[in-house]
Amino acid sequence: EAGGPNGQQQIVTIIDDDTPPSVTLLVGSLVIGEDVAPTSTPVTVLLNAMAGQEVRVFLLKTGSAKETLDFTLPGTITIPSEVLSATVTLAAVGESVAENDATVTISITGVINAEYASTPKTVTITDDDDPPLVTLSVGSSNIIETSGTTTVTVTLSAPSSFQVTVSLAKSGNAVDTVD
Repeated sequence: EAGGPNGQQQIVTIIDDDTPPSVTLLVGSLVIGEDVAPTSTPVTVLLNAMAGQEVRVFLLKTGSAKETLDFTLPGTITIPSEVLSATVTLAAVGESVAENDATVTISITGVINAEYASTPKTVTITDDDDPPLVTLSVGSSNIIETSGTTTVTVTLSAPSSFQVTVSLAKSGNAVDTVD
């Protein structure tokens, strides 16, 4: 309110015609490891100009990596007013299952109090687990020729996300279908 002629009060409206700031998505490293450094990378949202109010940035996480099983990353980043950026951490989740490397693509899906036109970023999470060892055990090595059987058990030293195929070979002088 302001004083007008003859001391009358007047209402003045100020229109904010400033262009809202624009948000850019930045990722520190595009490759992280499960258990081999670096196991995490910073994910930063950066404004091209300060905002007079809090800016919220919403993230979408897609790709072959599974959230909580392969990585952790918050879905929202908040930039306080009068601050140019905020950073969170994308962290790999280590486990002992041999599997393929996985990817997570981070995209901005929405922003409050700013604009965005940022390119998605893809981070590869490298698997560092050795494939499991295969162990064979035979129930009995002495079998009656005319009616005997035995069981061969295959055991893995650790879980695997891959199909495991074991090829068996025989040796000695026994003849198939005869002995």
